[in-house]
Amino acid sequence: RLCGGLLDLISRLLRFPIIGDTILKLIKKRNKVPEMVRFSTSPQEGGENGSSSIDLLLPLYYPVHEMTKEEREMHQQMVKETPLNLKAIADANTKALSSASGKNRSED
Repeated sequence: RLCGGLLDLISRLLRFPIIGDTILKLIKKRNKVPEMVRFSTSPQEGGENGSSSIDLLLPLYYPVHEMTKEEREMHQQMVKETPLNLKAIADANTKALSSASGKNRSED
């Protein structure tokens, strides 16, 4: 664990050009960062869906759960029923701020 004096020492060592670069390369190598970069940029193998081997891997933040047709329709319906009215939100925020500042003035 890095804490206290050891953390301070390591952070000071990392500021030296040659020593810091060497330590960072060692840390990256131990954590297999170069392998992760190679994996994330390598082409995907052809799948059962007929995808070609040219397809790149999907981003690592790609959502695990994709909405079904019913979920998508329900979501679209909710969007239609609750439109985003920025003017109404801004007006409500302005009223809340003005009433809050009025209360503060009366308390003084």
